Amino acid sequence: MLSNNISDFENNKLNFDYLFQLLNLGIIDKVEKSRYSLSNTSIITNTKNNYTIGVNFPEEILKSSNHLIKQQYLGLTIFEDANINILDYEVNKMVFILNHSINLLQQVKLIIKNWEPVVFNDLGQITKLEKYNSEKCSWEKSNDIIESNKLYKCYLYNGNYFKYLYLFKNKYFLIEPDEYEKVNTLKLIDANKSLFKYNKLSGEIKLKSYYTYPVYLYKIMLLNHIMETGHIPVNNQFKIELKQFLKISKILNLNYTLE
Repeated sequence: MLSNNISDFENNKLNFDYLFQLLNLGIIDKVEKSRYSLSNTSIITNTKNNYTIGVNFPEEILKSSNHLIKQQYLGLTIFEDANINILDYEVNKMVFILNHSINLLQQVKLIIKNWEPVVFNDLGQITKLEKYNSEKCSWEKSNDIIESNKLYKCYLYNGNYFKYLYLFKNKYFLIEPDEYEKVNTLKLIDANKSLFKYNKLSGEIKLKSYYTYPVYLYKIMLLNHIMETGHIPVNNQFKIELKQFLKISKILNLNYTLE
């Protein structure tokens, strides 16, 4: 296992950022509550060109295909050929097709419908509420009024323990602190336009370096960029056709800026 528990990172923002970076790159995966491990050795191809991505490849495979390596970064290896000799290793094989990945995305309201609501009166003693300000991308103190379609940190019993709380169509949903995908998806609702800046001249979407995006969204951008360019993205800038990005933004109801 790479990490013992998510709490190991709580007092060290730098380490916490590294954790999300590894998740975004697909080098580690969440295997159970608050526990992570190295992702399975995988090879990802595409139908547009010969660029191939190797994830957590053993040294033997890397040595046998060294002449095909275009770039390496942490546990990712980009090859210039789809015919990689994986020797006798068991390797997961995947094909990345952008349109298929986009079609698998769901609207946030449909995602929420699959969650289990809770009875508000059963939450216990709430000592403090903080509301997420999607425009400022920050948390702020809140009064006792819980608004619909807003994300809250709900502190129970004392000022140290909290769960996330979300009100949607008169139903309350509790989210555990380590359910990052749920939280980061909800944060995108009415989010600041600066989180997604599309440059029509370069055909790239630029994401904020300090912001934690949902892993599934980041991975789509990452894989598409690598398959288009053969390179790891630099400065959080990802190559993607405008029409494809607009399809994503429509499904997830993203605010964005065109430059």
